[in-house]
Amino acid sequence: MYPDKVERLVSDAGPSSCDFYASSPKAIEQRLANLLERIRENPIIVPVAESGPDMPQLITWSHLKRLISATLYRPIFMFRKFAKVLRALEDGDGGPFYQLIKSEKSAPPICSIEAMPPNVPRLEEGNDDAFPAILCADSPPVEDNVVDFVEFVERLMRISSAAGDVNALFRLACVGRTIRPKWRYDGPFEGNTSHPILYVANMADNISPLISARNNSQGFPGSVVLVQNSYGVSDPIIGFTFVP
Repeated sequence: MYPDKVERLVSDAGPSSCDFYASSPKAIEQRLANLLERIRENPIIVPVAESGPDMPQLITWSHLKRLISATLYRPIFMFRKFAKVLRALEDGDGGPFYQLIKSEKSAPPICSIEAMPPNVPRLEEGNDDAFPAILCADSPPVEDNVVDFVEFVERLMRISSAAGDVNALFRLACVGRTIRPKWRYDGPFEGNTSHPILYVANMADNISPLISARNNSQGFPGSVVLVQNSYGVSDPIIGFTFVP
């Protein structure tokens, strides 16, 4: 998802629906840039409180950038909360940020007997152990030096100022990992199928952009792309084959 679409969503929402509203998308973009720069120089402290942390917490530029990226995954669900957090941070109040992050991480441990009823499947988007292990085994080995990695981050930031530098963390997690899968398919990722493929993607996805669905479709004769006019992550781009 591109930043201009985010600011336009905020502008269209109006002041009654968005605590971070401004008169135009450009004004909202500048307001967010000012907040990021202020927090980069002066991180916000969340003090100990009855409904807050047990120890003082520091909200930095990196924390806010990660929240921006996470919000782009689920904008419809997250956006009102995100706007309230931004407005509070402008006033130097980190409480709403802490409460939002705390609520997002409030799921019980996977081994807890209260975690899930035995007849309900557990759905987990990923965790800090499994995600990098699978990602890095599936990806080519990362052999970057410092200069290479800086160039990679700068390239991502040119693609997306909102989430490019955050997504660079995925590559950073693979540095030093040497375990490789016994079998890995390297392509080709195209060909003729017995039945045409329908690719489903949305118009603004910050991880799997619409252009990726169209690029995939070009490799499979007869396939088409269905575009949903929505925002967020359609992770991954979905493909269906239809049998007459």
